[in-house]
Amino acid sequence: MQPVFFRSCVGAAESATVRVQMPSRSFNLWLSERRQALDQIAAAHVAVGGAGPGRRYATEQINQAYAMLLSSQFQGFCRDLHSEAVDHICGPVAAGNIRMLLLRTITGVNPW
Repeated sequence: MQPVFFRSCVGAAESATVRVQMPSRSFNLWLSERRQALDQIAAAHVAVGGAGPGRRYATEQINQAYAMLLSSQFQGFCRDLHSEAVDHICGPVAAGNIRMLLLRTITGVNPW
């Protein structure tokens, strides 16, 4: 899996951008599998309604399905990102009761 890069502005006075490596499994999954699912329904929308301007009444159900798919894929990304962040925060903590207490505090879930 290739690392993902994003651009961020260094500051208002500087016009340079910095390339920062972002090795996020969640973001890589969003750009691959989750994006493919969204691309498939977008292709179905174009196949049914066409790519030109104008109202397409035949695509109403596809639009609703697209909204549901988008929200579910984004929710999955957020959950993956949250789990990844918790793993990153709790990673350096030694295993045992302190780690379990930290996980419980961050996630609100009792790991015991």
